[in-house]
Amino acid sequence: AIAQGNFIPEHYQEVADTGRRVSSVIMTYQKGVPTLVEYTSPKEAGPDAPDPATQGGTLDPLSAVFNLLRNVPAEEACALDMAIFDGKRRTRIATWAKSTENGLPVCGGIYQRLQGFTAKEIARHTEFNLTLTYEAAGNGQLRVARVAFDSLYGVASVDRQ
Repeated sequence: AIAQGNFIPEHYQEVADTGRRVSSVIMTYQKGVPTLVEYTSPKEAGPDAPDPATQGGTLDPLSAVFNLLRNVPAEEACALDMAIFDGKRRTRIATWAKSTENGLPVCGGIYQRLQGFTAKEIARHTEFNLTLTYEAAGNGQLRVARVAFDSLYGVASVDRQ
């Protein structure tokens, strides 16, 4: 749901198979506060994994991706700051105006690991830079044409077709 311009998840369900591990999560929400119904993963959460009851106002991973990639009015481009909770870990994505390309905004940004990560994960990386490049979507709206981001394996990018 969307209330006063904010996304409010109601239900989140995920099954992931990375080829090395399989995990699943089910969360329900009451007034924007998640309740963890199921979380199965062979991967341990860090010792500071947050209590879901303290994660009101966060987005689930799918809502966060939608929020990042959705069409927006030009004045909303590069002005994103959202907390994300996947059932065990809290992260943040924030963007800001960086430059323009062909008269359209290019945003700088960051993905941050905040809570619930193991010491090994934190030692590898806590912040990943990202860049969003916008294109016109019609009706005065913009959409993300390209996302480029640092990863544990180098720079990766996703282009909209």
